[in-house]
Amino acid sequence: MWNFDDILGTLSSALQAEHDRLTSEQAVHNLDALDEVALHPLLGAALAGSGLGVLREHPYPSEWLSKPGRRKKLLPDESQRLRCDLVLTPAPGQALIDPLAARRDVVADLAAAEGTLYSSIATQRALRPGVVGGIPPDEACWLELKVVGQFCHTAGVPGPNRAYTSQLIRGTINDLKKQRNAVILAHNYMTPEIFHCVGDIRGDSLALAKEAAKTEAKVIVQAGVHFMAETSKILCPDKTVLIPDPKAGCSLAESITAEDVRMLRAAYPGVPIVTYVNTSADVKAESDICCTSSNAAAVVEWAAREWKTDRVILLPDEYLAKNVATQTGIHIIVDGDAPGHGIGNQEFDPCLIEMIRRG
Repeated sequence: MWNFDDILGTLSSALQAEHDRLTSEQAVHNLDALDEVALHPLLGAALAGSGLGVLREHPYPSEWLSKPGRRKKLLPDESQRLRCDLVLTPAPGQALIDPLAARRDVVADLAAAEGTLYSSIATQRALRPGVVGGIPPDEACWLELKVVGQFCHTAGVPGPNRAYTSQLIRGTINDLKKQRNAVILAHNYMTPEIFHCVGDIRGDSLALAKEAAKTEAKVIVQAGVHFMAETSKILCPDKTVLIPDPKAGCSLAESITAEDVRMLRAAYPGVPIVTYVNTSADVKAESDICCTSSNAAAVVEWAAREWKTDRVILLPDEYLAKNVATQTGIHIIVDGDAPGHGIGNQEFDPCLIEMIRRG
C-alpha cells in the first residue's frame, strides 16, 4: 500500500531544500542544529504537499497498547510518550479509527442512555461504531522521527558518533547480510563502527580468510584492502567475495609487482623466493612460498634447507627482511631498487619513540 521509496524521497528533498535555504541565507545554525521537534512541521508539510494526509503527534491506538508484545515493540522504553510523531493516511482529511476506544465510547453511551429517551439512538449507534471517512490504524503509515548526528564530542574531542552507525546503518546492513547469506570480515585496522557494529569475524588478514573458509555463508564482504579480498578468494574459491572499495590499497603490497618477482628470479637463479602474505595474488603466484610476520623466520629457514642454500629472497618488506636476517643468520636478499614498506613504518623512528615516552 505504501511506497516507502517515494516517502523517503519526499523527506530527503525537504531536508535538502531546507539545507539549501539555510546556506543561502548564511544562517548561524545549519540543518544539523534542528532537533526532532523542529523537524516535525518541516517534514509534515512536505508529506502533505505530496498529497498525503498527515496527522502530527497522534496517539497510538488503544488496541495496540493493550497488547504487551506490541506495546514493547512500539515503546521499548516505557517512559516514552504514547504519541507518534507523524501518521500518514492515503488522502488528506482522513481520520483514524481506534476500534477499542470506539467500543468503549459505545458502552459508555449505552450505559448513560439506559432508561432515557435516547436509549434507541445509542443502540443504533452501537450497531455501526467508527469514524466516518476514517481508516483502520493498520492501514496508516506510522513514522517516528529520530535525530542522530554523524559526529559528536566526547570529553570535548570531536569524532564519529557510534550511535549514528549502530542505530541507522547497522540494522540495514544486518538485514542485507541475512538476505544475501553474507558475513563481513572486519580487519583489525577498521574503524570502530565497522569493527564493532557490523563485523562478524575480526582479526588480521590471513586469520580472516581462514575463518571465512569455515563459514557456510555464500558471500564474503571484506572490510579491508584489496589484497585481503584476494586472499579470501584464494581460500574461498566457491564463495562470492566483495570489497566495498576496490581502490582500497596497501602501500606495502603496491611496492612489489609480479614483474619485479620475475626479474629477481632471473637475477638470482636457484634462490628461493619467500613472499609476505600481505601482497597481491599475482605476486604470490610468482613466489615459491608465502609467510606471515610471525612465521617468517621459520619459513626462511625451511626454504634455505629445502633449496640447500644460505641465501633467500624475502619480499617485499625491508624491515621484516632485516629482522629475519638477524634472527636466522641467513643472507636475506631484498629488492634493492625499491625496498617495500608500509607508510606507517616510516612514520616512526627512535627519536619519535623517545619523545612519546617522555610525554
